[in-house]
Amino acid sequence: MRKLSGLLCSALLVGAICSPSVLATGDQHYFASSVSSIDDIEKEKEKIFEKHHEKYKKELLALQKKFGKEDISKFTDDEKKELRKLKKKHLDNARDDVDSYMNSVGFTKVGDGSEVSIESAPSDLAVNDYLYYNSTTRQYNFDGYWDFSVWDFLVDTIDIASVRMNNDTYPVVKSYAYSYDQSGTQTGYDNNGSPSTGSKVTKRFENKNGVVYNIQDSTQSTSGGPIYKTDHGRLSMYFTKGTGSNKVFLDFEHNYKSYDWQTTASINGITLNGIGLSVTYSKVNNSYLRTSTGETIQ
Repeated sequence: MRKLSGLLCSALLVGAICSPSVLATGDQHYFASSVSSIDDIEKEKEKIFEKHHEKYKKELLALQKKFGKEDISKFTDDEKKELRKLKKKHLDNARDDVDSYMNSVGFTKVGDGSEVSIESAPSDLAVNDYLYYNSTTRQYNFDGYWDFSVWDFLVDTIDIASVRMNNDTYPVVKSYAYSYDQSGTQTGYDNNGSPSTGSKVTKRFENKNGVVYNIQDSTQSTSGGPIYKTDHGRLSMYFTKGTGSNKVFLDFEHNYKSYDWQTTASINGITLNGIGLSVTYSKVNNSYLRTSTGETIQ
């Protein structure tokens, strides 16, 4: 990509056009490819996930027919294990294709994408993260993923998720969020504070340490069983190099009820700093926080 950029500059005799300061302006980051901005990059990434979600839906339908159950909440433990394996396969394949796509537009993967999966009752939640760097625009992109493998249908108040940096000198450029139900249908997205209609993910606030999103934890009853609206999803944040080293994480605060008759929880305050994400409640039934292993920048 650098070689192509150099050839274009030589041919046009306007080297200044190809300088990084001109290549990056606001949220517009121009590349030698047809991609013109990080908005376009996110749209292409979502197309990749949509393609793999469609494949997942077809295989999920085959699995439901195999087990003779339309309602996947009624799967046995062994059947749920097979379902988890199927979903993980398609999400991993989607992330592999995202890696290839990001590389094609100048973002090299620099993180290991390791996964944290901690079992807890009544929900199992896995979180993992990926980090990319574009040396032309001097920009990073962090993708953090959450994925529930068991669903608690006694939902409580909103969940809270964040992309968090230890170092507050790395300027945030833009952030995005996406959520999906357990069949892979998108249930909403947020483009830097502009959510889709009825989105289950909405930007709450941004500060020097990152961004915080509301995750509208909810279920819908259908003839085929309950639909868990925020089964899995992705937070994506673009930012530039600051001073010194840094480490970036995905945090996910989940709360739930033990019994349907319990009073709904109420969030009292949310703090995001270099130490962590902190959610305090004036009333809470059950809650836990999951944090990814994080991606280090030297």
